[in-house]
Amino acid sequence: MKLTVVTSIYYGEPFLREFYERLLPVVKAITDDYELVLVNDASPDDVLPMALELQRLDRKIKIIDLARNYGHYKALMTGLSYATGDLVFQTGCNLEENPAALADFYEALKARDGDVDVVWGKRDDQFDKPSTRFYRRCYYSILNRFATPALQEDSTISRLMTRRYVDCLIQHRECEMYLPGIWILTGFNQVPLKVVKDPKGTKAYRLVRKLLVLVDSIVSFSNKPLVWIFYVGTVILSISFFAAIFLIGKRLIFGGLLPGFASLMVTIWTLGGLVVFTIG
Repeated sequence: MKLTVVTSIYYGEPFLREFYERLLPVVKAITDDYELVLVNDASPDDVLPMALELQRLDRKIKIIDLARNYGHYKALMTGLSYATGDLVFQTGCNLEENPAALADFYEALKARDGDVDVVWGKRDDQFDKPSTRFYRRCYYSILNRFATPALQEDSTISRLMTRRYVDCLIQHRECEMYLPGIWILTGFNQVPLKVVKDPKGTKAYRLVRKLLVLVDSIVSFSNKPLVWIFYVGTVILSISFFAAIFLIGKRLIFGGLLPGFASLMVTIWTLGGLVVFTIG
């Protein structure tokens, strides 16, 4: 059995060596046939020379140096496309998630005896602040109102995957990559494993960045906003139609409207509704 570990690197200079030192004993305890795929997502620090130094010490390290920063999700997908292992472990390099947790993932997968293709990390939030849990619940509540099927709540980057799952996963070629959605769309039997965030790590996203990711995930993973826009346009067109009948009738019968007012309002509502309807 061959094992591949995939991680992306961005501002990873303070963490890469410790990441490797934590990971290597666990990998060797599972198998001597392994590879480590490091994807440098155009990190502006000196992490690439550090990765090359590690590669000189361990020839089983592959380094992919991207031409520019494509984002965390695309970097991971690039690394997965270079993975050749029968099992593929994907994790972060910034030590927010402990790479040594690979041992737990492997035991959980082995215990299911081929019945599972993915063991995914589920964040254990018992040590988080109440405010952090509240924001995260709001995030997933909003997102899952749009997403079909529902996404894996509190999922982390860390996950252990079989070869056949990875082969299907990397066939996705989205321009706007929202990886948690693609994990679900790929299918197969997936089970969670609770993971405690390492306090020595750094958080991958701040609040503003998380809000941007939320918007990107909605517009790239769900067509519900377009459907809702279609309905809004339909309602506006209906209102303008009945308003036109009412105003024209009132003008002809009572003659009480200011000249031009009825036609102006009906025109604005009709054109506005038509634009929104057409967008939907």
